[in-house]
Amino acid sequence: NKIFYFIIGVLLFTFGNAQNNVTFKAKDGLTIYATEYVTNENNPYILLFHQAGYSKGEFKEIAPKLLNLGYNCLAVDLRSGSDVNFVPNETAAEAKRLHLSTTYLDAKQDIEAAIKYVSSKNDKPIILFGSSYSASLALLVGKVTIV
Repeated sequence: NKIFYFIIGVLLFTFGNAQNNVTFKAKDGLTIYATEYVTNENNPYILLFHQAGYSKGEFKEIAPKLLNLGYNCLAVDLRSGSDVNFVPNETAAEAKRLHLSTTYLDAKQDIEAAIKYVSSKNDKPIILFGSSYSASLALLVGKVTIV
């Protein structure tokens, strides 16, 4: 009986949370790729920015835990990065294909675009969650961005 209820609980959690691949544009026109995890459209968002050489795949295990805490998440592929957890960085690949600069500082506009995208979803406060260089950029952008 306990196993049955556990399986039902896992299935409800799995299908009760939407996970969608989304895109939006940075200021220079680059398409930014992200994975959006939604528990409730009215919940606040945590924006997840990966470390150097990584992708949004860095947050495959973390995002479900944040959902359990009552947040929606947006895991963003920044233009400076590569593959992690078998998840390719689609934004970095697109930037290279278009011969756009992919320095750490160039990723600032990707973070700004993610904030703009999520601010159109609801009016709740937005939390910026960075890893390595993106944490520094998140602090910089968060200090000057008023949505």
